[in-house]
Amino acid sequence: MRGKKMKRNSLMFMAVIFFVGLLSSVSLAETKQEIIEKAKKEGALTLYWSFAGAVANPIIEGFNKLYPFIKVNRVQIASFQMIARYYQEVQARRPTADMISVTDLLPFLQFAKEGNLLQYDCPGWDNLVDLPKDFVRRGYWAPVRMDPMGIVVNTNIIDPNTIKSYDDVLQDRFKGKIGAGDVEHSDNAYPFYYALRKATNSTHYWKRLGELNAQVFTSSEKGSEACVSGEWPVIFDLWIYRGYQYGVLKGAPVKSIIPKEGAVVVPGISAIMKQAPHPNAAKLMQDYLFTPDVQKMMVDTIGYYSPVKGVPAAKGQYAWKDIKLIPLDYDDAELHRKEWMAEWKKLMNR
Repeated sequence: MRGKKMKRNSLMFMAVIFFVGLLSSVSLAETKQEIIEKAKKEGALTLYWSFAGAVANPIIEGFNKLYPFIKVNRVQIASFQMIARYYQEVQARRPTADMISVTDLLPFLQFAKEGNLLQYDCPGWDNLVDLPKDFVRRGYWAPVRMDPMGIVVNTNIIDPNTIKSYDDVLQDRFKGKIGAGDVEHSDNAYPFYYALRKATNSTHYWKRLGELNAQVFTSSEKGSEACVSGEWPVIFDLWIYRGYQYGVLKGAPVKSIIPKEGAVVVPGISAIMKQAPHPNAAKLMQDYLFTPDVQKMMVDTIGYYSPVKGVPAAKGQYAWKDIKLIPLDYDDAELHRKEWMAEWKKLMNR
């Protein structure tokens, strides 16, 4: 009898602890209005963003209409420079970055290991499509956009319907006239190299690119313009949205292709920094970024893919559900980086 009584008391104690914890978590949860009031006192927001101005400016304008009491400052430099600047400021104990958004997952994995991210669970993250591993870490980050990489061709020179595989563009007639991402110096050419090499267990694509004297580039804009002009009728690895920007919006003779091997997708992550001088203003911006209206504007303006359910792909582009994703394990990619970068340089005669 005594044993049963002790067991009953133990269960009651555990139940009390559970409900106290539940009530505490509810009481600690901030309401939207509480965040707004705190943001009013902060009065400012500094964004380290790699967004193109064509989307960044409308986002900031719309945000300022909702929250006119927040002065927004946007820092736009190369992604690696943003990350370096953030660390320099933290080391000097003069942080300015409230939010960082770049098209790369690796820095955020590192931020998380270091404890440099502010915990905030954006309500908009309840409405995300199914995404690859690590693209979302609830309470810390999610992709505000997704950027598949595939082939882009000049349609005056190449019939896009004849391109079914990455191998199909590696033709003798394109010797010296095919562009390829600079794996050594480009933020996203290495993830593409790693993922396609890993998925196919082959380096033959880049051996062939080396034989064809492929022209290496670091700027996707430069690659796009070279494709439009016909200087490089083929771009082996480029953002799919470049085909939309130039081919659909500008009417240029270019088209993006996702071959049968699939596309490598790089997420444009958005996160709030632990040292943020204006964390509540940053929370409001994070919420705003994941609203359907902002997402649709980004899709229509640039051709980014949205992570939010119900926001379709841009006009004439592949539906997200129809894109075969080539797996990309960032931790494993980092382990192989030095070895495989040297391998790429040898294959490409660099």
